Amino acid sequence: MRCSLSFALVIAVVPVAGAQHYRITDLGSITPVAINVWGQVAGNLNNHAVVWTNNKVRDLGALPGGTFSAADAINDLGVVAGTGDGPGTLTNPAFSPDSCNLLVQPFVWSPLKGFVSAPPLPSFGDVLRDPPDACNQKTYATGINLLGQVIATNKDIATYMNGYLWDLSKGVSLLAFDYQNTADSINDFGVVVGEGGYLSSEELMGAIVIRNNVRAFLPILNSGDRCSGANSINDWGQIAGWAEMLDDSTTEGTFCPNRNSDEASIPIHAMLWQSSSATPSDLGTLTGDLFSMAVKVNSLGVVVGMSGNSLVGLDHVPILQVLGHPFIWDRVRGMRDLNYLIPRFSGWTLQSVSDINGIAKSWEQV
Repeated sequence: MRCSLSFALVIAVVPVAGAQHYRITDLGSITPVAINVWGQVAGNLNNHAVVWTNNKVRDLGALPGGTFSAADAINDLGVVAGTGDGPGTLTNPAFSPDSCNLLVQPFVWSPLKGFVSAPPLPSFGDVLRDPPDACNQKTYATGINLLGQVIATNKDIATYMNGYLWDLSKGVSLLAFDYQNTADSINDFGVVVGEGGYLSSEELMGAIVIRNNVRAFLPILNSGDRCSGANSINDWGQIAGWAEMLDDSTTEGTFCPNRNSDEASIPIHAMLWQSSSATPSDLGTLTGDLFSMAVKVNSLGVVVGMSGNSLVGLDHVPILQVLGHPFIWDRVRGMRDLNYLIPRFSGWTLQSVSDINGIAKSWEQV
């Protein structure tokens, strides 16, 4: 019987006679989300964050007083950034601090220190004081770099999406630019990418880069459409993400946070920016597909993502995921379906990809 697989595997590139082939390691019931240079996999199992290392699974548990934990990223030191609930505090200069019993918040876990919960989190705007109360703010970790800097985003309020930077030595700061901002990836130099926008019809949502808390929009491919997003940045400054594919005759940007039924058919393609000032390269799609999205780019400029004909997450946040086939892209071979690169008759059908590392040109893991 042929097996369909959504998440629970690691595939390693092994060069054979100049071609790329992949061997598969079954991770069992783990939902993996990230992998580091040593092949350690951060993932989730039974409402707990876990770390898989050499066929051994370590259950990280939950924050003291909490009910769940979820891993989001792992750096090359084996430090995990994730999200959990537990006692926490929200601050706002206009109000007294809110002490919460089960605040959904970022955490850091390390093999030596265990869990470290976030310091008091800044809240943004009076809207967080409206029912439901401020303690219902949910702030999700999205990345961690080698220095232990963590980025996070609260996405539960449509016009008050905000990115956060948590430096273990300096505390948490709010990356606030007008009203909309997400932090989706951080490199080892502290450069952050994500999506951001203004409450206007001209630039409602677009791919952004943030350096030293200064935000800039990434160049767009088509002048008629600013709808785009950045999902990953490597230490060379290459940025992977996506953009809508309207032609230059379009005069108004589409409303990315609220893609209606008419806009849902607009193609989106995986993009790669060689730098934050470079026009992106359209990576295309797999044959016959309408949508593609780049999920991660490694230190070698190799991109993994998804290509298909279905989208999920068409709510008040930008597009979250393309459903279809996982792909790998490099500048020599272009975009290839990962299912064509695993052993024939293996019994596996790969359905998604979440991360890629890069330690040598001949070996990568996704």
